[in-house]
Amino acid sequence: MLERRTIWIAILSLALACVPLAVVSLLPIADMPNHLARIHILRDGGTDPFLNAYYSIDWPIIPNLAMDVLLTSFSAIPLYEGGKALLLLIFIGMLFGVGFLSRAIHGRAGVLFLLAALLFYNRILLWGMVNYLIGVVFMLIGVALWIRMKDSKPAVRVLVSSVLAIVIFFCHLFPFGLYAIALGAYELQRLCDRSNRNAKEWATTAGVGLIQFILPLYAFFVLTPTSEFAGELSFGHFMRKIVNIPFMTFNNYNVALDVLTFVLVGAVALYALWRRHIVIARPMWGVIAAFVVTHFAMPQFLMSSPGADIRTFIPLVLVGLASLSLRDIPKRHAYGLAVLFSILFVVRTGVVAQRWHRAEQDVLPEYEAAFSHMDEGAKVATYFMLNERKWFVDPPHQHYVTLAIIRKSAFVARLWAHPAQQPVVFAPAYRDLAARMPYKMQLYADVPLEPNASDPDNPYHACRFKGSDFFLLANAVEGRVGQLPEFLLPAYEGKHVRLYRVDSGRLDPMTDSVCAP
Repeated sequence: MLERRTIWIAILSLALACVPLAVVSLLPIADMPNHLARIHILRDGGTDPFLNAYYSIDWPIIPNLAMDVLLTSFSAIPLYEGGKALLLLIFIGMLFGVGFLSRAIHGRAGVLFLLAALLFYNRILLWGMVNYLIGVVFMLIGVALWIRMKDSKPAVRVLVSSVLAIVIFFCHLFPFGLYAIALGAYELQRLCDRSNRNAKEWATTAGVGLIQFILPLYAFFVLTPTSEFAGELSFGHFMRKIVNIPFMTFNNYNVALDVLTFVLVGAVALYALWRRHIVIARPMWGVIAAFVVTHFAMPQFLMSSPGADIRTFIPLVLVGLASLSLRDIPKRHAYGLAVLFSILFVVRTGVVAQRWHRAEQDVLPEYEAAFSHMDEGAKVATYFMLNERKWFVDPPHQHYVTLAIIRKSAFVARLWAHPAQQPVVFAPAYRDLAARMPYKMQLYADVPLEPNASDPDNPYHACRFKGSDFFLLANAVEGRVGQLPEFLLPAYEGKHVRLYRVDSGRLDPMTDSVCAP
């Protein structure tokens, strides 16, 4: 059992982690508005005539449904508050999931699991990979239960592990794969460590372990469309695995503070391992080794996932943290490190709260003002301008345009509506419009200062805007956009957002003879 003091520290950590959630109405997480817009359509269920015309709801069997299922099942929770609730559940799951796994490994949770709080606001979370992180939480629980039930009856192990395997699969495919790797590596090491290797016992364990994966694997290869999209397969630079991805564990908004945290935590961990103040539990050596190999072997682009390799390190750190135990560390050093990590946690959380509050005060109101100039059911084209290929913007408002779906029942092609990844797709009558209208992030280098509406290769080619009612230009710097086509009439201008009405009277004569019907 956990000591009362440890429980109170965990509760206090969670309370402090909620401060950024409390200072905003909408979570300024990169992908979150896009997710919430999709869930708004699911909750509506076809009652809104515009949404019903623009989008189709199709619940395929796909390994990426956690927040869709949760927020549609608990539709009484306001949409924005539901997003916050999911983050709180992730924080609780990360903290106590590591503690639960630690207890399964060592017989007691200790205090090291509290360090998982330093990982709450990592770059993966700030990108908005919510389904993935929920899957990681259930992966931790699944591995812990597998270890704790190693002496339970086979029927009980089959039942519990099969339920968890299905849950993890439907949360996200990557945690499901890591769950399988963890169990395989754990049991393989148990086999190698035992002097008395009973063939019947190991056949039973292997059978129990494999049975839980039958339904998920059948669903993936036979029922889900995800397996049909092979996509690109390529590997990033090796140093990406050594520096860039590990740094994402602490990388959020303040580079100096993030580097300091990364260096301090890394240095303390390496020193403590070298002096054997902390040791990795022997039963977990195989799991840690398997996760390290997976981290270095994972491609950067896999199936339909860009940045597949960034999804391996957070689980490695969390499982590694649960595998550690303290040994002979002087009390003054322990208290000093506790104070140091507490200060880092408080300061880092404060930075997140400050940046989120700025997004709430400076950015979100401009989008709301732009939406107020739109008609109900408007079809909205959009470009989000970037200086370079860095998709993380501070504040990260690249998907705020999809909030027009919530506010105005709009048609926005920026909505993620891939049949192999989401339960919402564009209605057949509007798929051509979605493919044609502007919806991407654009580099300034790819957009001429004098857009040519008659050039088919130009981002402002007139045919791209045929069928659109409004054009929202976001993150545009004054003087770098140039003169827009004459069919775009200013409707609203803010620091971060500009809205233009598409004048069909000027646009149609330019498109009737050159655009496909």
